[in-house]
Amino acid sequence: MGKATLPTALLAALLLLLGCAPAATNAEKSCPDGFNYVTEYRLFFGLDDSAGNRVSEADWQAFLEDTITPRFPAGLTVIDVKGQWREPGGDIQRENTILVIALQGSPIGEGLRLINEISEEFVRRFNQDPVFRVIDKVCSGLSG
Repeated sequence: MGKATLPTALLAALLLLLGCAPAATNAEKSCPDGFNYVTEYRLFFGLDDSAGNRVSEADWQAFLEDTITPRFPAGLTVIDVKGQWREPGGDIQRENTILVIALQGSPIGEGLRLINEISEEFVRRFNQDPVFRVIDKVCSGLSG
């Protein structure tokens, strides 16, 4: 096959870029009145390590106050959950976990930087696995 012409190459590059660009979803187009699009960050903190050590309640509270809250001062939600996953060998592992949910209207890059800092500090301070993180765009609003 011969070389592509410049217009053909430009068109192919444009189509490739358009394919990689996030498409506006129906939800983005239809946030109800009184709702705005925000970025939701969900962070899952496993509290048990492979040696059987557990992050204490006091240590968790200190971490929440000095590391997480300053990065999301507008508010967040903290929930105790039970996590589980399948190891490569097939065994199911269960772990006490804390889920932190924070909403932020700033650019996603800023929020990503914040949750990366939180994860790195958690690993450093408690010798734990990295924090499992989820980022999503959601409609958010207050009632009343």
